[in-house]
Amino acid sequence: MTWRARATRYLARFDRFPWLLIAVTTAVLLLAVAASVVAYLSVAQALTTPSLAASFEPRYVGTASNGSLLDNGTVVLTVRWTVTNPSPRALTFDAVSYKAWIEDLPAEAGLSNLGRTDILVTNASGAHLLYLAYFDSVGVSPAFVPAGGQATQALEFSLSKSNRPAFFAAVRNITEYAGSVRGNSSGIPWFGWTEITLRIDGVPEPPSSSAIYEFTLGRVILAAGVNYGA
Repeated sequence: MTWRARATRYLARFDRFPWLLIAVTTAVLLLAVAASVVAYLSVAQALTTPSLAASFEPRYVGTASNGSLLDNGTVVLTVRWTVTNPSPRALTFDAVSYKAWIEDLPAEAGLSNLGRTDILVTNASGAHLLYLAYFDSVGVSPAFVPAGGQATQALEFSLSKSNRPAFFAAVRNITEYAGSVRGNSSGIPWFGWTEITLRIDGVPEPPSSSAIYEFTLGRVILAAGVNYGA
């Protein structure tokens, strides 16, 4: 092969190099875009597909024979959250807000409610007066909700004369009425609402607390029950 033929061959290879570089660069960019789309879709699924089921279980400790609370008794409220997460991103429990109302039976019967403020709720079963006995927002232990899985977490909250005397007095008054009229206070209706925040795995924390959009993007907010207000 002459030097002219060799030179022509090398030049032909050199001419193909820019096109090869463009092809490789395009392939890398397409892979990066595809990875970004997959990541975005997984976060979008984590924001929209999980669901929450919650239960509120009151228990009276220290009662008279008719079920009414004694002065040194306690109301223990167990709030249980079950999160179902069909998304491809794991979630972590972060914080929870909750409220629990007890139906004010003596006020509904026209008796004095000792000055407490009730909320009037009307539904298919009629008009009901509800007393807000529990409310708070707390951080919770970072329990893990696996991708495509489910997790349950429960907390107990106590109400007594020593920690919240006014609220305890109201609930005790309602149990006394139920005990005297019904013979038992265990069937008094309770109504609960809760809102729970979960962090999405792999979404970085915002650089500052003022970055509301980034903060919201990395968290799932789920609610269960009816929020009747303050």
